[in-house]
Amino acid sequence: MLVTNHQTIDGETDIISEQGTGSFREADGKWYIMYKTGDISVMLKIDGETVHVKRSGEYGSDIDYVKGEKTAFSYNTPYGRMDMALYTKDIKYTMSVFGGVVVLEYDLYAGAGTIENKMEIKIVAI
Repeated sequence: MLVTNHQTIDGETDIISEQGTGSFREADGKWYIMYKTGDISVMLKIDGETVHVKRSGEYGSDIDYVKGEKTAFSYNTPYGRMDMALYTKDIKYTMSVFGGVVVLEYDLYAGAGTIENKMEIKIVAI
């Protein structure tokens, strides 16, 4: 799996890409994607216009991306917990037994600033 995140702050875009290994499956009309990058495990559940993302490890979070809605969440770090919120602008995905692509576009509210994000996860069956 290839995870690419485009973050834009004050007009400056930073691109972060990382490779992960994992699995995916479909059950009851929902897609479940599990992968690991380094010491972080990630689980996505795609259900229509809602994507639930749970990260575990040193930097953990439990986030609901709901198209057209603002949601609050906590981001756990070794330095303590940070309360944040995000507004999900768009959710796109194309999945099949051969893999697919998930794209989340959202604004992240952290402290006094807003960070525009576009996260893309490419899944390939091996």
